Amino acid sequence: MLGIAMGLCQLPEGSGPSSNALYGVGCMRLRAASDLVALPGSGESPLKVNTAAGSLSLHFSPWIAVQIKGQARATSGFDKDAPSWGLMPESFDKRVDHAVIRLGNPALHRFRASLGNQRLPFGVDASPADDPWQVFEDRDFWGFSARGAAIAYDNLMDLQFEAGVSGQGSGENMEQDKVRKLPLRTSARLSYDLSFFERAKVVISAADDLYRMRYGFGFVSALRNGDLTHFEMLRSTASDEQLDAGFRRLFRFAYQTSDRRWWLLYDDDRLRARSYAFGYRHFFVGGNVRGRSLDGQPDLAVKVSLGGVRSLNKTVEGRAVLSFGLEATL
Repeated sequence: MLGIAMGLCQLPEGSGPSSNALYGVGCMRLRAASDLVALPGSGESPLKVNTAAGSLSLHFSPWIAVQIKGQARATSGFDKDAPSWGLMPESFDKRVDHAVIRLGNPALHRFRASLGNQRLPFGVDASPADDPWQVFEDRDFWGFSARGAAIAYDNLMDLQFEAGVSGQGSGENMEQDKVRKLPLRTSARLSYDLSFFERAKVVISAADDLYRMRYGFGFVSALRNGDLTHFEMLRSTASDEQLDAGFRRLFRFAYQTSDRRWWLLYDDDRLRARSYAFGYRHFFVGGNVRGRSLDGQPDLAVKVSLGGVRSLNKTVEGRAVLSFGLEATL
């Protein structure tokens, strides 16, 4: 028999290394969102962003699980000549975050591994922002998914080390790969919990992407009430071809309340642009306001965000951004 757990998939308190809670259990989460994006003062048409995302994990035993997570976003513009939305999206982004076989469980085992399509361990790689802001995000700093393997050692107290190796990923530069003639990409990430902070973690990363190196430093902290703050500094040795610069660098600061109602995001992309955004989500269940459901996941939310992009050169256009949307989570 296979049981299905909707929402957060968590082990019950007191679970041991041979917990029966992980035999024949499936965990599933689905999310759908639709956002209307206005660009005041730019003269550009409004945008409509539709998003579908989901994750599925099948736990056959405490040691073996299959996990899949992905999302799809369609973006379309408003036709000024014929006042209607285009039937076909102007852009469609389909992404598989991971589809892997996992050996070991983060809550139970010191040594773990994953095999399949995945992004190699690198950076904090988190954003509390609504979908329109994630559409504009430059994923080049965190890398792309590819077939590979990753291993992890966790002392189950305050230290975790991860390393990964993979082949060619989507979005990579094939010509540069041929120049260096390196068959594989590699990465490593070290996470350490700071004892002199209440709930804080330092994350240090490095990755070799065949034709460049990437480095990352991140700091994550959580208050007693669950509010989460993080910042990270990322650097890539690849030259910025658009600006004829020797390297790329990104600084990110993000904040989100424990109930996901309020969030703040600030990105500083060296020599390109500085972007900032903040937003609010109002949660409903059957017409009654509720911050979140019992399993910690929102059911239905109305959301609004406001922000802007400040251009630092002629290749990036500065603009203000205002978005309204609906989000439903199962």
